[in-house]
Amino acid sequence: MNNEISNPIMDRVSCTSKPSDCTRRMRGIIDATPLSLNLWNHKFENLMCNKASIDLFDLKDEEEYLGNFISLSPVYQPDGKKSCEKVISLLQTAFANRQCRFQWLHCNLKGEEIPCEIILVKMDVQDENGQDLVVSFTRDLRTQLATYNTPVTDIELYFYNSVSDKTLLYTLAKISNEILFSFDIRTSCIQYYGALINSFDTQPVMQHFPVDIICSGFVFEEDIPLLEKLSNLIRNGIVQSMEIRLLINGVVRWFRINYDIIFNGDKVPILAVGRGMDIQHEVELSTKSKIDLLTQCYNKISSEHMINDIINSNKKDGHHTLFIIDIDNFKTINDNFGHYFGDVVLTDVARNLKQCFRGTDVVGRLGGDEFIVFVENLVGEDTVIEKAKKIIDAFTCTYPSANGDFTTSCSVGISQFPTDGDTMQSLYKSADKSLYQSKKEGKNRYTFYSENLMAGEFITPTLQESNSRLAKNLVDTTILTTIFNLLYESSDIGTAINAVLNFIGNYLRADRCYILEPIDNGTSYANTYEWCGRKVKSIQSSSQNIPFLQLKSYIDHINEEGINYCSDVFGVADTKNYIMALEQGVTAFMQSHIHENNMSTYIFGVDIYSGTRIWTEKEINSMSIIVKTICVFINNSIAKTLLVN
Repeated sequence: MNNEISNPIMDRVSCTSKPSDCTRRMRGIIDATPLSLNLWNHKFENLMCNKASIDLFDLKDEEEYLGNFISLSPVYQPDGKKSCEKVISLLQTAFANRQCRFQWLHCNLKGEEIPCEIILVKMDVQDENGQDLVVSFTRDLRTQLATYNTPVTDIELYFYNSVSDKTLLYTLAKISNEILFSFDIRTSCIQYYGALINSFDTQPVMQHFPVDIICSGFVFEEDIPLLEKLSNLIRNGIVQSMEIRLLINGVVRWFRINYDIIFNGDKVPILAVGRGMDIQHEVELSTKSKIDLLTQCYNKISSEHMINDIINSNKKDGHHTLFIIDIDNFKTINDNFGHYFGDVVLTDVARNLKQCFRGTDVVGRLGGDEFIVFVENLVGEDTVIEKAKKIIDAFTCTYPSANGDFTTSCSVGISQFPTDGDTMQSLYKSADKSLYQSKKEGKNRYTFYSENLMAGEFITPTLQESNSRLAKNLVDTTILTTIFNLLYESSDIGTAINAVLNFIGNYLRADRCYILEPIDNGTSYANTYEWCGRKVKSIQSSSQNIPFLQLKSYIDHINEEGINYCSDVFGVADTKNYIMALEQGVTAFMQSHIHENNMSTYIFGVDIYSGTRIWTEKEINSMSIIVKTICVFINNSIAKTLLVN
C-alpha cells in the first residue's frame, strides 16, 4: 500500500519530539498494559508508545515505530478522508471534549490492513510545559471480524462498503462508457448497467437471453449466430472473448464482449459478469490497413491471408471456389481515355462486383485491373456458373464517348478446392491458367480449370503474362525510374542521395526520410543522411550513436522483404516496441532494411508526424527495391573511391 511520505498537513503529526521527564515517569505504567497505547501532546506529536504497539505492527522497537508512524496508516481511510487530515481532526476533538471513540484502518509496513478501534482520552496530568496530553488506546479488530460468517454491512464498525453489487456495477458502467452486464445462467435473466444502454431502446432487464435480445432488434442480423454461440459458451462455463456488431440508434458499431464466470461449490456455472466495449475505431483502423484505397476491395495481402485462413480452417470438409478476373484490353482504356478514366472504370466494376457476393466472401484487388474472389462452400457446377455470369455482368459497363459508346468486359478463370489445388498458391495458379484460356478464346467469358490446360502452348505465355501483370501492378515504376536516374546522373554520392531523399519525401508526402548505417561493429547506428519537410526539425545531429537495442524492436518486426511499417504508432497493441518513434513524435512510419550477416547494414526510413498513414501496396513493395538500389550505389561509390586512393 503506497502512502504519502511528504505532506504539509501530516508534517504536523510529528514523532521527533523527545519525551520529557514527566512522560518518562509514565512509561512504566504504559508498558505494563497488554493493550496498544500512545501518548500525544497539543502539537500533535506522538511522544511514545508501549511494547504492545510495537508488536501490533511487527516492529523491532519504539524507534522504528516512531520513525515509521506515518507509514502505519493508508493514505485514505474507508470513508474516503485522508488519514493525515482525519487524525488531526480526531485529536482536536479529544482535546476539546476529553474523549472520542472511532474506527481506524492501520496497516503494517508490508501494506497489510489492520482494522482497529481507537479511544482517545484527555489526561488529567500535563507535560512539563503545562500543556494537556492525550492517550490513545488501540484495539486490534482482525480476530473479531474473522468470526463473522455473514456479510459485514456496518462501515463505521467493520470497514466494509455497504454499497450493493448492482449499484457498484451501475457506477462503473457510467464512468467507463461501456455496457456492463450480469447474466444469471440458472434463470436466463440478464441485466445491463450504465448510461450506454439508453442508446439501445430496450429494457435494462431481460428475462430470456438470448431470445429477448434477438427480438429487440439491436443485434446485427448476420451476427445473431455469434450471439447464440456466446450464450452456449457461457452456459457451458467457457470463457471466450467475442466481437459482435450492435445497432446504436440504427448505426452498426462493433463491440468486444469480455466476461468471467462464477461457479458454485459443485463447479456448476451460475453467473456471468462482463462488459461490452465499443471497438468501432479499432475496427476501422484495422479495416483501412486491409483495403485497397481506390476500389475499397481487400488488397492483395489481406486477400491472401483471408483465403489461407479459410482453407486451413476447413482443410477436410470445404468445397470452395476461386475466381480470377481481368478487365479486357485495360491498357487500351488507359492509353485512349487516360488513367483518370481507368480509375473510374476500376471503381465502377469493383462496386458492381461486391454487390454480387456476401460480406463473408473475399472480394479483392490484386493490383492494376486484376481482381480475385473466393467463395466458401460454393457447391455445384450450376451454382458456380451462375456466379461467373454475374461477374461478367458486373464488369460490363457502358460509357459514352465522342466516338460512340464504349463498353468494358472481363475474362474469368475458375479453380475449385480441393480438386484444382489445396493451397492459395496452387488454386491461384490453376485459376490463372483458366484465365489465360478465356483470353485466348476471345475474352468476355469464363473458363473452368482442367488438366489439359497444363499442356501445349498455354503454359509459358500464361506464366509470363501473370508475372508481367504482377511486376507492373505491385511496384511503383514512376518512383523507381526517378530514383535510378537521380543516382546515376550525379557524380557526387552525397548530392545524389540527398536528391533521392528529397524526391521520396515529397512524393510520399512524408515529414522525414533518413538512412541509418551501423557503426562500432553494429553495436550502434548513425543517421548518415536525412531530409526533413518544412515544419519538421532535423534530428540528425542527435542520432549519431543510436544503441542497437533501441532499434531491435524495429529489426525484429521486419518481414521477409526486410520491410517494417506501421500506419498508427498509437494503435499498435504494444507501443513500447516503438518507444523511440513515440519520443520523436512519429505517428506512422515505414522502414526497409538491408540484412546481411545477421545485421541491418542499411536502414531506410520514412516518418509521418501528422496522424495516421495507410501505406499502399505499391509503396511497400517499392520500398524494398529503393533501399537495395541505394545500397548498391553507395557500395559502388565506396569501391571506386578505394580504387582511386
